[in-house]
Amino acid sequence: MRPFSGGSQYGAWIGANCDRCAKGAQRHGPDALPDCEIELAIGEAYFDDGNITDAIAARMGDGAGRYCWKCAELTVEE
Repeated sequence: MRPFSGGSQYGAWIGANCDRCAKGAQRHGPDALPDCEIELAIGEAYFDDGNITDAIAARMGDGAGRYCWKCAELTVEE
C-alpha cells in the first residue's frame, strides 16, 4: 500500500515524526541508516514504487485520510 500521495506528503510526515524521533537516522549523522524499521521501509519505498507492507503501515498508525499524522511508534527524547 502507498501511505503517501507524493514526495511532499512523505517529507511532511518524516519532518513531523522521524526527524523528532529518538530512533531516527538524523540522530546518528548524515550517512547513517535509521534504527527504525518504519523509517527504513518508507525511505526505500520513496526511491522505489512508493509501496510498503501492510505490517509497516499498521505500525505507522492510522492516518484516516489526514495529510500528516503522528506515528504510533514516535519516541521523543526530552
